[in-house]
Amino acid sequence: MGIRLHIINEESRLTTFESNRGKSNVYLTLSDDRLVNLDKEWQCIEQESFSDHRIITFQIQAHRGPTRKYIHHGIKYVTSEEAYKNFETHFIAAIRQNFALAGPGSLDDDLCTTIAIDKDIELTTEKYQGSVAAACRKSFRVRKGGEKTIVHKSAPWWTTEFTIMWKKMNAMRRRYQHTISNENLREDWKQLYQQEKKKYAAALRKTKTSSWKQYCNPTTTSNPWNAVNKLASGNLKQSSTLSTLRMPAVTDTKDGSGRNDKLYDRDLHTQR
Repeated sequence: MGIRLHIINEESRLTTFESNRGKSNVYLTLSDDRLVNLDKEWQCIEQESFSDHRIITFQIQAHRGPTRKYIHHGIKYVTSEEAYKNFETHFIAAIRQNFALAGPGSLDDDLCTTIAIDKDIELTTEKYQGSVAAACRKSFRVRKGGEKTIVHKSAPWWTTEFTIMWKKMNAMRRRYQHTISNENLREDWKQLYQQEKKKYAAALRKTKTSSWKQYCNPTTTSNPWNAVNKLASGNLKQSSTLSTLRMPAVTDTKDGSGRNDKLYDRDLHTQR
């Protein structure tokens, strides 16, 4: 371009905009001369955005050389040759249990037949991942984590029902998008997906509003935004309750009256 801007859009089977009336690539991602060689992996992702506009992602590589160490923050296992032998046994047992493969035939053939018949790819993937995780837990020892831990703060209003609805909506979206040969069937899947999407969005709005109202009710009327600001900045701390006092004879007070008596006696000695 004449103003030294470069278009970094890459070819994609998904368009940047899609509505009930049509679809098109109406959005351009621009970069200058310094970043154009660092912008990588531009793509439109299939993740739900609750809008007619799709989410666009890309990566900006830093000047750290070609080798970058990947730090895994999940569960780490201590492996050994003997443990791998146990893993194979436990994995086969978990696969047969999760996919209900009780026949004497070949495991590969039975599993291939079951996956071909099953229409729910999401459920099949969860079964397979569950089998791998179960075999790992039975075969390997868990490596102890280091000092640094990552704390994921989940939304207080999120429930398992929303997880199920979210997975169902994504499965319906993929089914509609992957149906290419039959336009009538694709349109039917699209209508069902849009209905599920509206249902999911309405449930989210209702639950978020209810959770916000419940949180704002206990706040004081003098400064209602104080708790909100502390929560957003991560400085909201729970006040500690004074439980017991240590007496000089290495004994603890029993209840509130004992604490008050001890504090009152201490004040009297201080004034004297």
